[in-house]
Amino acid sequence: MWEITGKSVGPKRFMPFEPLHVLNYYDGPRIFTFYDADDALCLACWSDEDDKNSRFLVVATTNEIIGGLESGLLSVSEALAQPRLWVVDWAIDGDLVGAWLVSQKDVPKDCQPHPRTMLHRSLDPILSLRATGPTIRTGEIPGSVIKSTVEGAQRAIKCLAEYEMEMPDQRGRPSRALQKLYDLPVQRTLAASFEVQFRSPLNEPDLFVGLGENEINEEREVLKRVADHLKAGLNWLTSPPADASALPVPGNPELSRAIIKALKFLTPSPRSSIRDMEIRGEMATQSVEPIKLTRSDRSILNGALSRIPAMKEHRVELKGRIREVNEHLMRFELHDETTPNVLVRVCIFEPDLWDDVYEMLGVEDTVDIFGIETGPTSTVRVIDLIRPDVAEPMV
Repeated sequence: MWEITGKSVGPKRFMPFEPLHVLNYYDGPRIFTFYDADDALCLACWSDEDDKNSRFLVVATTNEIIGGLESGLLSVSEALAQPRLWVVDWAIDGDLVGAWLVSQKDVPKDCQPHPRTMLHRSLDPILSLRATGPTIRTGEIPGSVIKSTVEGAQRAIKCLAEYEMEMPDQRGRPSRALQKLYDLPVQRTLAASFEVQFRSPLNEPDLFVGLGENEINEEREVLKRVADHLKAGLNWLTSPPADASALPVPGNPELSRAIIKALKFLTPSPRSSIRDMEIRGEMATQSVEPIKLTRSDRSILNGALSRIPAMKEHRVELKGRIREVNEHLMRFELHDETTPNVLVRVCIFEPDLWDDVYEMLGVEDTVDIFGIETGPTSTVRVIDLIRPDVAEPMV
């Protein structure tokens, strides 16, 4: 085991060293709470072991700290960052054979938790953005930095999620809870530079209320595809310049457009206080190293976007039944009877059409939709909708 540099103390103060609440277990308790000899609550974290002893890092703690650790508001390293740190050797027979008061800097890096390690993998942020710049300092973070970082992540995911929603014939039925998927819940913020971490919306307790098993699986698949698009885009943007001249998805201009627009939300603007944006998390990369985006990446994105042909809009007339109205997004599903091989079309509408949409929601009568589309599977922008007159019965 590693050589201890510190002040030896009597191990009796930590007796009986019996786990009260095991927070992490792997071939034995690895992280747990216990009461010391004075009935003070302590936190122990495994550090090293040999054939005879297991070595733990120990700090005094509180229920609030333990709660933050269990909810993902604190990393294990942050929970251990207390004014006093002890090292305790625990023999295989259950006795404490040594204890020392140490400085955290004297604990080898590979014998203490990594700064980003959470209590469980399920608590790892799904996406993390760290903004740096000359004006971003602890206690002096411009509000514009906070706003652009948080909103940038959510708008990027929204852009890709809506692409999935607008392709119902290829990707299944439009998601009923999709807006919750891209409203990424903030897990915590770190003030050194400025970092915001988002947890998975799939872990939100009310996300799947009222949904069946097939719909729940659809929600998971949508978020997975969004992550795949984001990873593909970041890999393209950070690849060598020769590759960056192509589109993120060469054979799919529409998807490439969505990916580029999403990346622009994550990339520092030349007018922003943010110089660099470091991106981590399983939604963006499989690597433990962050992906760094800079202001110069904006020019690559703008250039690639200019090479994508503009989508041409044209008028369309559809007939079908209105289902699944989303008040927040002002859109509804139209069970289409006009377009071959397309069962559902997503339609967006202006607030002045709300009463007409609501009147037709769920009824069996068909409605005529007049709108604008860019393709046979794209979202329809509704201009007007008319309920055909019901024919009067013959006398």
